[in-house]
This record gives sequence, structure tokens and C-alpha cells, in this order.
Amino acid sequence: MKKCLKKAISGILTASMLFSSVVFVPTSASVAVAATTGAFSTVGGWNETLYAEWADQNPDDTAVKVGYKLSSDVNYTYLSGNDYTYLVRPLNASLGRVDIPGLKAGTYDLEVTSSDGTVYTKTGIEVTANDRSGYAHWKYSEGVGAYNNDGTPKDNAIIVYVTNENKDTVEVPGYEGKTWSYTPSSSSPYTRDGVGVGNILNNNMKLVQEITITDNHPIIFRFIGKVNAPKNLTPYNTKDPILGGAKGDNGNLAITKYARNITIEGIGSDATIDGWGFTFFQSGTCPTEAGKSFEVRNLTFKNYPEDALGFQGDDEIASPIERVWVHNNVFYPGYCANPAESDKKEGDGSCDFKRGQFYTMSYNHYIGCHKTNLLGAGASDNQYYMTLHHNWYEKVGSRQPLMAGGNVHIYNTYFQGATNTTVDARGSNAVFLENNYYDSCKNYYKSRNNTCIAKSYNETFNSGSIGSISGKRTVATSREQSAIADNGLNFPDGTSMKDFDTNTSQFYYDVANKKSDVQILNATADVPNYVKAHAGVLSVGTDTEDNTEVTTSNSEGSTETTTSSTPVTPSTGDSVKTFENGVDSTYYTIVGSTSNSKGSVSYNGATYSNCLKMESKTNIQFTPKNNGVLTLVFGGTTVAAGKSVKINGTAYKVNDNGIVTVEVAAGTTYTVTKGDSINLFYMAVAEEGGDTSTESTTEATTEATTEATTEATTEATTEATTEATTEATTEATTEATTEATTEAPTPESANIVVDSVNAKVGTQVTIPVRVTDLTSLASLDVNVAFDAGKVTVNSVSNGNVVTDSNAALSYNVANGTVGVAIANPAETIANGDILFNLVVTPTAEGTATFTVTVDEAYATEGKTIEITTIDGTATITKADPVGPTIVKGDADKNGLVEKNDVTTILNYVAGIISSTEIDTEAADVNEDSNVTTRDAYLIQKYLNVGSWN
Repeated sequence: MKKCLKKAISGILTASMLFSSVVFVPTSASVAVAATTGAFSTVGGWNETLYAEWADQNPDDTAVKVGYKLSSDVNYTYLSGNDYTYLVRPLNASLGRVDIPGLKAGTYDLEVTSSDGTVYTKTGIEVTANDRSGYAHWKYSEGVGAYNNDGTPKDNAIIVYVTNENKDTVEVPGYEGKTWSYTPSSSSPYTRDGVGVGNILNNNMKLVQEITITDNHPIIFRFIGKVNAPKNLTPYNTKDPILGGAKGDNGNLAITKYARNITIEGIGSDATIDGWGFTFFQSGTCPTEAGKSFEVRNLTFKNYPEDALGFQGDDEIASPIERVWVHNNVFYPGYCANPAESDKKEGDGSCDFKRGQFYTMSYNHYIGCHKTNLLGAGASDNQYYMTLHHNWYEKVGSRQPLMAGGNVHIYNTYFQGATNTTVDARGSNAVFLENNYYDSCKNYYKSRNNTCIAKSYNETFNSGSIGSISGKRTVATSREQSAIADNGLNFPDGTSMKDFDTNTSQFYYDVANKKSDVQILNATADVPNYVKAHAGVLSVGTDTEDNTEVTTSNSEGSTETTTSSTPVTPSTGDSVKTFENGVDSTYYTIVGSTSNSKGSVSYNGATYSNCLKMESKTNIQFTPKNNGVLTLVFGGTTVAAGKSVKINGTAYKVNDNGIVTVEVAAGTTYTVTKGDSINLFYMAVAEEGGDTSTESTTEATTEATTEATTEATTEATTEATTEATTEATTEATTEATTEATTEAPTPESANIVVDSVNAKVGTQVTIPVRVTDLTSLASLDVNVAFDAGKVTVNSVSNGNVVTDSNAALSYNVANGTVGVAIANPAETIANGDILFNLVVTPTAEGTATFTVTVDEAYATEGKTIEITTIDGTATITKADPVGPTIVKGDADKNGLVEKNDVTTILNYVAGIISSTEIDTEAADVNEDSNVTTRDAYLIQKYLNVGSWN
């Protein structure tokens, strides 16, 4: 007889019982008859949880029994009711699995009787307690979420089990069949029921208020297995009067308001939220008891189109979100095939916290995420008392975190391979960085405002670089050192943030021992191994098959995607193919698997970290319109030199630089397939006639600035949930709800243009950076990347927009980048006004590119500005040129014959560079009085074999 695993109604957990229904049986009763004994295949204890796996082909059979007890107790407690139905389940065709959450820390015994009568027992299982260090639990004895501080469910708690099968039919026990009526002033009256997790959690304020506040029931939502998006979530790119949402949002959010004391957790190691996410919201119209005490744990998030998790208050003082604990989760990148806003292809945030207080985010694992952790929606937003510890950021693109106003303690965090900016501060921010480990991170700390104050203590930087610093960062030599200055922002009680990390009224500081008063504070050298062992979901047991496709576009991580593309009519530049956005192409038909965990390749000044794996199934086809040259670039962690790739069945050897070049003929179809197992990072066909563009001069800067240019248009807006809806209600006990929508201001648009100049080596030159099509500007924060091998930036001088005593221009030059911040400029901006001037001295001949990216841009009245940037160049020649010496093949005029000469010819043929940037006489190696792709091919052949013959 099978149990009903799709049962929709969950049990209620009362004060006298740990689970919805349990049976207490003397120990001797469980062994009253002779039975076969067996050994668990997996058994153990975790954070207030027991788990086990055993051989069983039918664990749904009612003959299966599961009992547990403290080793010091006499009687076993046996699972029954919905706990038995959902917690005991088949893992695969041959194994059963049980997970028992909600236990106090201690030593336990476990007994399982399988469907064939075999009895499995294990004694002395250690169950550990969760690490409740940090601000979420500081000076708070009630327990965050629906569990007590000892790990047991709170009195009167309700448990709701959610599976992919029952997600649209499950109801909250005790509230089955009920409906709630709404009479908004801006739309027709409507009625909501509580059928399905979408109806329960998304925008059904009266249901949630009645259960969690009026009737005082904490709720535990337990997710089992992979759960795809349920019905009744927010819609795509629109505001619905019933379901909420907002213009510009990708949807699929459950926005929960008027709530408190909620835990959302996964059961076992495979609980996954796939394609949707959660937001908890508090506004000034919500009951004052709401917006408090939320916990999310032991879940994996994938493919969320908007946010995976968001916690948001309406005002950090009057209506904050507070007491939030996010721990032991795994986050992969989000995904939206057709994002409502261009920067949301990977969702809008993995885990964000805005306008609130008492927040702890711990033991989470972020893998290849893009817009990862935002603490504050804009520079004017404040949030207080935030702790981030023992998190693992693995090859994350940005926001680790991005912090606006407030105070943050980040400790024992493992930053691994950050690809853009690691810890990023702006606004009036005070951050204490303690015992963190940075492993090969780009821009491991950056501050955008002079009110960003950071204290760094006992941190390790394995390799990497520091970003531009507009504020102050002090490396402390002792824990008690005064290093956090007054940044002008006070705590809600009026206390200054100065040295908050040693102020016992504002921080968990052990004065006697001069240390942070936390449960676990690892030595910095131990952080990588400890965090990798403890961050993320419960990982002990047998993996279940997961065919979920994790689709990424511009992030690095450990995900792989197998897809195929469909070609359409090619346009200019389409023959250049990298795999940052998968296999989609308008020039090629590609079938194969991409990966962003195979290292990276630098080519023509750009670095690529996504590749196509050359496997037996891999197939690339294309048909050029004109004669040309195919270039394939291999490499990464798998050595490609000396190995081969097949083109139309013929094996071509990869040279020592990882490159294969082959001439292609117009109208001929070419098929590229596996020769050896190597990884392809870049390919391009340079056709004669300028139909394609190698994009070599632009791709390097484009990839490096994607995050910066998009953040300015998104972070200052109030984001998904605030824009979604702000409810106004007359009284908590009345039925009328008045809804009002606060739309984000329409962003302005403008252009920032770097002038192009001619210069000579050794002669200082001024390069203006102008703004066009802009009428007002409140603040601007930009970076200008330059070629440090060709120019030195001496200083940044004022243009004609910083004109009075209230205005300010600041800059910082480091690592080939100039960071420039402008505050309170002239009220009226004329078209073509100079924002600032770069004062540079050329040091080498060639073309130096100046690429501007925007971190933040605001017009007056808080409007964001959508900035389009136009790069500038300095064409540098010798001060006293010497008569030319022609070197055959030296197209770029640097006296050497090298692969850049191939690129120079291809760019010239494609029309990307002019004749002034190439030595046409040296480039014409076949001496036919023309520079064509044939010359590029002959130079590449020369580089391969070492001879012109």
C-alpha cells in the first residue's frame, strides 16, 4: 500500500509536539520480533537535522517506520502523518531517504524499518546547532523565522510541505477553503483563496496577516525536491491589480507582505527553487508587527528571472524590514530569455536587503552569479546592523556585496576568483572587514564616495588588485584600533557610526578579550577550507538526477549548458563568436556544450572565460559569402598546443599560441568538429569586402564594463518590490485595501564622449571628456580605462560643470583606470560641456584607447541617467620620427612580425582602422600592391613555420 506523496494538506505543529503527528513507543517495542538488521548507506547529523539513506525499493510502503530519540532517552519518537508522508521518501529506485529537521543540538539514535522488514539502527549521531552569530540574533531571544533559538519550531507553528506536484493545490492547515476579499480604490473588487503556494505567498496580504499576526501562527514552508514556478506569481513586465508586479520586472516573484515569523527551507540536499523567487516586504501601511523575523535556509536557487531572494522595507526608520537570516543556501545565476530590462538577463539579484536592520547572511555559496548581493537600493538608502560571514563567492561577477548607506560586518568570507569588483561600497557606508580570504580577486575592495569608511583587519590577499578608493580604507594592526571615522551617518538611535565595531551598544564586541563576540571566528588561513566544507546546503548523501538547464550569459562559474543555435541572415560583425552568451549565433549553427569553468584565454587584448567544449557531439557550421580567413582560438586549463581540430574532416594542428587559421572560400559550407578534447574560446571569419568585424578593439572593454554601465540605470530605482505595489489600508481589521503604485522616475539619457587626439611620445596632452544631450546632473561616478603601456595619466583637471563651492571633483588613478566622481555640479548643463580633462603623457607609439564606464549617474530629483559612452583614442607618434625601415610583415609598425600584425591587417581589410594605422608596404607581403586577407594568412603561416617560403 503506497503512501500519498502528493497529499496537499499539511500538518499543524502544536506546542506539545515536535512534528504534526508523532507516536511515542518504548525502545523495546521496536525490537519485539526478530528482524533482519542492516547498515545505513548514509546516516548523520547536520544543523539541527538528522538524515539517513538505506536500501529500499519501496520506501513509500506503510510498513516503513522511522524513529528517533536523544541517546539519553528511553523512547523513540516515530514519524507519522504528514511528516511521515513527506520526510520519508524514495531517493531513487533502490534507496529510501529521511530528513528530520527541527531538532535541538545533541546526540541522537535513529531507527528505520524498511519495506522488506530490515531494521537499520544507528546510535550516537551528533546533531550540531546552527551558527546564530551576527546581527539578526543580536539582543533577540525570540528566534528568527519560525524556529526557536534552540532549533525547535516555535509554539503554535504551522508546517506546509511543498512539492512540484502539490505546489498549485497545497493549502495552509486550518485555513482550507477560506477566501479573502479586497476592495482596492484603483481597480475592481476581487477575492483571493489560499490554494497553491503562489496564492499563499504572493500579494495575498489578508491571508498572511490573519495567520501570522492575528492568529499568531509562525509558518514553516518545507520544499522537497525541485519545485518549478507555481501559478499566481507576479506577471512579466506589468503591474497586475491582483498579483502585483511592475513595469520593467521579469516577474515570477512571490511578494509577501503583512507577515512575520516565516521560515522557508529545503528538505535534504536536493531542494531547488527553479525559475522563481521570494521577496518579503514591509511598508508604512503594513501593521507595525509585520515585516519582522524571516529565515531562508537549505535551498538551491536557479534560473530566477527577477530576484531569488529579496528583503525590503519602505523606510529604514519608520517601516524597516528586520530580523532576517539567510543561511546555508546555494545560488546559481538567474535567467530570463527576454528580459524586460537589458541588464536582467541573469535576473536582478541573488539575495538583496534594502532599508532594514538586523540582517545576517551566512554560509551561502554563490556560483557564477552576476548581480549578487545588494545592500541598499540606492546611495540615499540606509540599512543598519548587517552581518555577512562564512559565505563562499565563487567566480562571481559583482556585488559581493554592493553596499549603500549603513554599517556592515563581513568576516570569514572566502572570495574566490572575483571577475569584476569584490567588496563594493558607496553612499555613507561603514564596513568592518575581518579575517576574510581573497583568492585571485579583481578589485577586492572599491569605494565610490568619500563617505565610505572601511577597516580591514587580519585579511589575506592571495592575489588580485585593489579598486579605486574615493573614501578611506585603513588596514588595522590590532583588533581594537580606531579605524572607522565618522562618515556623517548615525544609527537610528542617533549614535555615530564611528568605530562601531568596538562600541558594545552597537556591536557584539567582547571588550575583555578584544574580539568580535561570535560563535566561530576562523584564522584567516583556515577560511578557504572551512568555508568550502560548511557553506551551502546539506551535501551529504546520494545526488539525485537534475536535468535542470542552468543558463548563463555574462558570468563565470561552474555551470555548463548544452544547446544548439539556429542561424539567420548574418549582419556586420556576426562572424565574431565568443561564448559569453552561449551558442546563439546569426552566422554559425552550433551544437555543443559551453562551460565557464575551463579557465580563460586572452586574445587581441581581451580575456574570454566561456568556451565551447570540443566533444564528439560538437558541431559548428557556417557558409561565408566571400573568401576569407577562419581563426579559431583554443586554450584555458586544457593545453591545446599541438592538438588538433577537424574542419571538413581534415585535422588542423593548433599552434603554440593556441590558434588555428584556415582560408575559406565563398559559398562553401564548412563544418568544425572535434579532433582532440580541447576548448574553443573565440572564432571569427574575416571575409574580404569588410562584411565582418573582428571586434578585437572593442570586446575587451565591453566585457569589463557590462556591470558598471548597467548598474547606474538600475540601482537608484526602488527595484522590484517597491515598484510593484505600496498598499494603503485603513485598519488591520477592515476589509478595504487601497493600493497605490509608486513608479520609478523615468530615467533621462545622455552621452559621455571621450575626445580623440593626436599626440607625440613624451609630450603632455589634455583629453576632454564631454557630455551631450543632458540638461541636469546631480552626481556622476565614472571610470576611464586606459592603456598603461602607452600613456601615463598625470592628473584629472576640472572641466566647466564643477563651478561653485558646493561642487566637487575627485579622482583616483590605479591599475590602468581613472576613477572620477563629480558631486553637485552646475544646475544647467550645456550640450558638449566638458565634465573633466584627462592630462596624460604618451610613453609609446600606437593608438591608446580611453574607455569610459559609468558606475552611477543621477539627474536632479533623483532620476537615474541612462548613459551611452563613446570611447576616445590618442594616436601617438614619435616626437622626431626617423626615416622608416620596412620590415616585411610588420603591419603595425613596431619593428616585429607577430600575431598582432595579422590582426592589424584583418582590421584594415574590415574597415575598422584607417591607412594611417598600418604600414601598407610592410603588410603587402605577397607584393601584389594590395593589402588583403591573403597577406594576413601568409603572416600567420610565417609565424607557424618560421619561413616565408
